[in-house]
Amino acid sequence: MAKSLAQFQTEFKAIQQLVGEHNQDIFGNAQLVAQTTGVISEGIKVLGERIQELKDEGRTGADIAAFKDDAEVTKFLGGIDDHLSSLERELTRITRLHQTDFAKTKARFVTLKRDVQAEIAARKKQVSTKLGLGNKSLPDLVKLLTALNTYQDGGAYSPFEVFTPEKMTEHKAIFDKRIKTEISKAKDVRLSEHQKMLQQQALSTRNLKGNLARAKTHMEAVELGVTKAKDALAQRKPKELLAAKIEAAKSMKALNEIAKLYAGALEDDWFKGQLKNSKDKATVEKGVKLVAAMHTQARKSLDEVANARVI
Repeated sequence: MAKSLAQFQTEFKAIQQLVGEHNQDIFGNAQLVAQTTGVISEGIKVLGERIQELKDEGRTGADIAAFKDDAEVTKFLGGIDDHLSSLERELTRITRLHQTDFAKTKARFVTLKRDVQAEIAARKKQVSTKLGLGNKSLPDLVKLLTALNTYQDGGAYSPFEVFTPEKMTEHKAIFDKRIKTEISKAKDVRLSEHQKMLQQQALSTRNLKGNLARAKTHMEAVELGVTKAKDALAQRKPKELLAAKIEAAKSMKALNEIAKLYAGALEDDWFKGQLKNSKDKATVEKGVKLVAAMHTQARKSLDEVANARVI
């Protein structure tokens, strides 16, 4: 059954309404993607700065896996992963709309344009065979078709029609490449002779045993300071909170020095060669891992109260 001009016009208005709503979704998607990718890019830059610090301490590596044991690197990667998850949720949402609601609206527009063209052809035929000389709506149908073409070619429909959702796999590949670039940009630093001497002394089983004991003492002091800080926070005592944080920070600084001494040792080629055939290899490696674990635990605890304030 043929549709009237009014029915075509009503359908056109309905489609325009939907396209307006879809374009709002598309605009919101573009904003969120731009903001999220911008935050991720900045996070990768900060990650690169931390990797440079680690390389300055003697660490080496061409892949992010070589630096994941560092607490700050782990923290930065966690933040990046959180934003990647947010980006993935948004791309999943807009892709679902593109495949369902957007597709239905496009199909309606194609159908409307096809039906208007068919109706115009039918009415022109009626006029030419003198069966419908009084058809006054034909010019208005032609105007409607012109409006549909203009709307499709240069109106709000045009950006909606060509919109294609971005793919998460492409974003992930880009960010993985940027992380590798940041790692390659960070310059490897060979240990100085003085550093080698200090770390060789530190890696002796006797000195390692002493440093392990000191590291444990400093870690426990950090934990105690954090406990005091939490108590002061709960009791709303700002002076006690500040004193506890300072106490914990001092112990953390001392623990940092011990951890720094060992941080790059097992990654340095010179030390690998020295340690390879040593009878104390297993003991040294175990001790170094214990120092790193205590440092990570203390840093995690201190982070819990680092920004705490009594309001």
